[in-house]
Amino acid sequence: MPKQHELLDMQQEITQEVNGDAPILAKSLFGDKMPDMGTTSDTEALDMMRQKFTEGDRAWLVNEAHRDPDQFMRLSKQLGVVAPPAPPASPMGAAIQSQ
Repeated sequence: MPKQHELLDMQQEITQEVNGDAPILAKSLFGDKMPDMGTTSDTEALDMMRQKFTEGDRAWLVNEAHRDPDQFMRLSKQLGVVAPPAPPASPMGAAIQSQ
């Protein structure tokens, strides 16, 4: 049975191999039309996010958050969008937790 660090090393090697080959394979399959392989600059994404927040396009925003969570959080902060504060615990919830 391989050790944990050996599995992690193997996983990283496979990931690097796939990431290195993906653009080449995509170009050979799709040519220059690779919408899902394109990158979006922070400026373009920021403009699009501002528009989608204004429109209230929750589905797009959720998909974008799943696509690149780090970029989404970084750009949300730039737009001044913050998560709402958590609601206060109900007295019933506090009673259950204290038991």
